[in-house]
Amino acid sequence: MSKVRTGVGMSILLGLVLSALLWVAAQPAHAQTVDECQADIAALKVETQNATFMGQNAAKTRQV
Repeated sequence: MSKVRTGVGMSILLGLVLSALLWVAAQPAHAQTVDECQADIAALKVETQNATFMGQNAAKTRQV
């Protein structure tokens, strides 16, 4: 019976420790301005336009 209690107690302790670690590690959300979002979108457009497609259907894939 004491082994069962020890196992349950350790499980609860482990759960509390993991919960505390996740709470400490959580980062607050970062809000972006419209200008920052537009800059990110523009950068992604350039990266997409300059992407290199390879494989059997590279030209066809690029057209999509």
